[in-house]
Amino acid sequence: MYKLCWVPTDWNTPEQYRGIPHAATFESLDRLIKVMRNCTYSGEWVEDSKGNRININLKEICL
Repeated sequence: MYKLCWVPTDWNTPEQYRGIPHAATFESLDRLIKVMRNCTYSGEWVEDSKGNRININLKEICL
C-alpha cells in the first residue's frame, strides 16, 4: 500500500485545512503512476505503508 501525499495551499482550500498534510491511498505503485500521468505535479510525494518516503520522480511522470 502506498500513499500519495500533499499539503494543500491553494486559494480554493478552506483556510483551516491549509498546511495540513493530506494523503490518498493506492494499492500499488503502478496504479498511483497511472493516475499521476493525468495530473499536474504540484509538490506531491509518495510514502509506503510505514510512512517512509519512496524515491520516485513525480515531475517526470506528471503532465
